[in-house]
Amino acid sequence: MVTEAYPPVRIVAAVQEDERFYWEVNNDEGVRAQSLRPEPIPFESHQAWFRARVGEHTSRLYVVYCGEDRCGVSRLDASDVAGQMWISLAIDRAFRGRGLASTIITLTAACASALGASMVRAHVRPTNVASARAFARAGFNEVLHTKVNEIDVDEWVLVTAR
Repeated sequence: MVTEAYPPVRIVAAVQEDERFYWEVNNDEGVRAQSLRPEPIPFESHQAWFRARVGEHTSRLYVVYCGEDRCGVSRLDASDVAGQMWISLAIDRAFRGRGLASTIITLTAACASALGASMVRAHVRPTNVASARAFARAGFNEVLHTKVNEIDVDEWVLVTAR
């Protein structure tokens, strides 16, 4: 999937060669601070996690490109509820603050819809104002406040057109 933005933003399915980039982006201190699991990720643990998910059907890993540069990652995970998927994303430090998040969310949600999801859900920490704004710009609605891993989160939902 590609946008009309300049440079064009596109997401592609992650492949084995993206393993280190995926880890570097997700292991960034700023990303960890907003994560539901804020501790650093050992590379060996990431390798096992990544290899189990590349090409797997209940999770979809994507690499985000801004022009020809890799600028972030996104992921879809099947929900326990049929027709629903969870979305998450992380943007490389060098590309943050450029308004890319809502575009990445929109592209990833379109992938979820193409996979048959009628609802895409996300957890966002209440302190992550930039992420909440990005989900709102992408058409998501905040529906409830809850806890995950003993961390306060807001749940955001998008009903997709299938």
